[in-house]
Amino acid sequence: EFFQNPMRLKFRGIFMKNKKLHVLSISVLACLLLLTMIGVSGFAAQKQEDNEAFADVIQANELRFKAVEIPAEALQQQIQLQKRGRNAGPDAKLSKTELTQAAKNAAESVTVDLSDYFSENLAAKYQSVRNAKFQSLNMTDATVDSGMVESHLISTENVSDTQKNVKAKFVEWDARIYDCNDGKYMVTLIFSRNTLTTVTELEDGVWKTVGYHDDFLEFIPDSYDPVMGVFDSYEQALTCVQNLDVEAENPFS
Repeated sequence: EFFQNPMRLKFRGIFMKNKKLHVLSISVLACLLLLTMIGVSGFAAQKQEDNEAFADVIQANELRFKAVEIPAEALQQQIQLQKRGRNAGPDAKLSKTELTQAAKNAAESVTVDLSDYFSENLAAKYQSVRNAKFQSLNMTDATVDSGMVESHLISTENVSDTQKNVKAKFVEWDARIYDCNDGKYMVTLIFSRNTLTTVTELEDGVWKTVGYHDDFLEFIPDSYDPVMGVFDSYEQALTCVQNLDVEAENPFS
């Protein structure tokens, strides 16, 4: 009876057609959802890789600063050892020769492994600079602390699967002690803002720095006063450096 009813045949045809379209629509939606998930997953993986490269670049820059500084805390300790070595009182001043030796001892007491975040060639270059600095140390102008107070990732460029250019903006700072040659010591805190492209290469899970392209360097504004104080002893100057609120002093914030 069914096959003898044209209306039923038409209805069945329409029903089957709609069913096939419904199944096809679900399949298309499933494919689109899968492609979207793959795309989101790929984007997330790329973003994580970029963030890892940026973090390694930050570590490299921090290490580069530390390679040529005399760490304030270690220098403070070495000055005290020098005084105890000659049975001097706590208020006694060291001679320039004694202060220089204390600084060399302080530098040698800190391990700086440049190969952790730099390519072999660049690590060797910065190590050579470090060695030369401490072999002919001049304590009339000494960096005793340094680092970065701000860092912002601007962009990344994938050169290959293992090479990446990382463009970022950093606010860098440098705390120094100057010998005023009148028995007093002046502390300065200098800032600069640097837009820098770092060339990196993946090695042993680390995006190591192999080179730089300086894009733009800004120095402190004229309104900023870098002098943090003038002191009667080197120890007082060191204490000032250790108590600096670098973030609060940042003229670029």
